[in-house]
This record gives sequence, C-alpha cells and structure tokens, in this order.
Amino acid sequence: MNLLENARAAIRQEGTVRVEVARNRAGLVMRVQDDGSGISAELLPRVFEPHFSTRSTGTGLGLAIVRRLVESWGGLVTIDSAPGRGTTVTVHLRSWPEGGGDRGGSQAS
Repeated sequence: MNLLENARAAIRQEGTVRVEVARNRAGLVMRVQDDGSGISAELLPRVFEPHFSTRSTGTGLGLAIVRRLVESWGGLVTIDSAPGRGTTVTVHLRSWPEGGGDRGGSQAS
C-alpha cells in the first residue's frame, strides 16, 4: 500500500500508475511505476531512510517500512527515478518451496 500511495501522490491528475507482477526462477518481481515528478539523483540515496520525505506531508516512513518488511522476507527493494521521468520501485521476493518455510501462519497438527 505504501508503494501505491507514493506513486499516486507523485502523479498529476492525468498521470499513470502501473503495477506489474511477474514470476521468474528466483521468485516474484513486482514493479510499481509512475510517470510523476521523479526524484533527483541527490535525494535518491536517502529515500529509504526513516523520516525522510520529498513531500511536505506524511511521516517519511513508507519506504523504510517497505524495505524492512521485504528484506525480512529475504527480498530486495530497488528504486529507479529521475526528475520529469517518474519513479519505478521494484520488489524482488524469493520463492518458497511448496509446503516449506514459515509464512506467518500456523499449521494444524
């Protein structure tokens, strides 16, 4: 939700947010792409820092939370952006073997 909210906030009224999900040999890849204002190269390294924001509203915790969750699941989050071109956030999640791994639920015995 944080990725979608960031993308929505970055676009103008006629802008576009695209979500793509694909499966590959390593797992799942999800991209959230907007054609909004983009983020400058100087600010890009800081976007995952807690309380950092390029907007005047919000807490600046959204991307920090996304990164922490995804990495705790063994995944990776990357971001590509440029002013006037928009932003793409890519989430890579590894595959779990069928019937293996702890997915946060309990199994009946």
